[in-house]
Amino acid sequence: MGSDRRSPMDSGEDKDFVYSPLRSRLNALAVHSALLGFLRDQVTGRARTPRRPPVEQAWVSRVSVEDYQANLEAMVAEATAHRAHTILMPPMPLHDSSADHVDGREKALEPRYQQAMRAAADASGAAYLDLPARVEGLDPGDLYLDATHPTPRGHLLIAVLLRDAVLPHLDAGFTGM
Repeated sequence: MGSDRRSPMDSGEDKDFVYSPLRSRLNALAVHSALLGFLRDQVTGRARTPRRPPVEQAWVSRVSVEDYQANLEAMVAEATAHRAHTILMPPMPLHDSSADHVDGREKALEPRYQQAMRAAADASGAAYLDLPARVEGLDPGDLYLDATHPTPRGHLLIAVLLRDAVLPHLDAGFTGM
């Protein structure tokens, strides 16, 4: 959900965002610092190119809310055809952090995508784990590295909530957990 609505210029993969909050802040400062850029260019001998004025990027949602819901329903139907139980779970809600600020347009769309997932679960018979409701009221600073990526504690919370949602669907003869 959140990653699908990111700017096309944001091409990093989730595996690339495993820094501590301090390292994320320092990295952001280093990347955007004109002084550090100047010093780097002096040390490396790289020719300094004049800064171009920022170009206003067109912000787009890659997947419409309607297509998102239809795609989820199709995936659940495919899983059901293979006798799989399906649980749909929206990601943890976006929030402003010291390392990252959420675009207001993205924040405004988030509830619409969450509702589409809820409607897809209802329409397809999939279980629905409302993760945003489960983390409401908890301190985001303990759960997030930035606006979207969980800390180890955030990952543990997600794992526990998912485990509790999955256990009732497991075959009674399976004792692997």
